[in-house]
Amino acid sequence: MEQFIRYFGVGLIMLGFSICSFYLTLEVLQLPLYPTYVALHIIATGLSYLLNTKFTFRQKRKLDEGIKYYLVYMMGLVIGLILLWIFDHLFDVTNFVLTLMVIVPRTLITYTMTNLFVYKNLRKSTTD
Repeated sequence: MEQFIRYFGVGLIMLGFSICSFYLTLEVLQLPLYPTYVALHIIATGLSYLLNTKFTFRQKRKLDEGIKYYLVYMMGLVIGLILLWIFDHLFDVTNFVLTLMVIVPRTLITYTMTNLFVYKNLRKSTTD
């Protein structure tokens, strides 16, 4: 549970970054939804990896875990894009609001996958 709370704290930082970034790019600059979503997701993934490695899972950065992290988050990107497309066809809201609607389900799925596939060795060692 403590690990989830730390993940949640990093998530709040990333949420602030994402909301501000999406607002600026989608509402102010009027950039297109899907390319903007992909670009910001890739940038946020790098920042998220650095923060989660240090604060949430308390590990040193390792190349193999960084690659796994990016792969998991790219799966999260695909899930986010699918949800964006579905919400875009179901709801008549701005692109900015669409990105906000995707945050919670994508975050829960990504946390679970990260915990299972990227940091599983740490999880085993802290429960033994």
